[in-house]
Amino acid sequence: MKKAILIVLAATFPISVFAREPSLTFRKIPIEHFTGNAKFEHRIIPYRFLDTMTIIVEDPDACGQKPNKPSFVIEKGKLLLSYELTPRPQEAKTCMLITQFEITGLPHEALDVGFAGGNEPFTIVKLKKCDFYQPISTDAYECLAPAIDPNKPHISD
Repeated sequence: MKKAILIVLAATFPISVFAREPSLTFRKIPIEHFTGNAKFEHRIIPYRFLDTMTIIVEDPDACGQKPNKPSFVIEKGKLLLSYELTPRPQEAKTCMLITQFEITGLPHEALDVGFAGGNEPFTIVKLKKCDFYQPISTDAYECLAPAIDPNKPHISD
């Protein structure tokens, strides 16, 4: 009986009625003395699978600074991520802060990804369909990856 009621409700209401609100899971990745990003540049590496996007952020900051109050907002076709930083220790060298944002319940629309840590401008990354993935449906948002491979040197390098 319950199954029949659910089927009737699903057929009556649009799917968006049952969509969940986007939510954030945030992790600081404890990698000390990371040297993979020798130029100390921001690197935002987003991957989307259906309604979930996982974003790895490499953020050059002062050694000893910690991320606080991670947040996100979706506006004007962009998923904007940010956090506040603890105060900069005196005479601190530059270190790479590596974090992971995971957003679930994303709307069914194209989203660029932007990140700003502290009081800096947003760095924006565009996405494209995954080259390595064979879709199992016609969903355009089934698998998306960075439009520019973050592991290949840029033209300006």
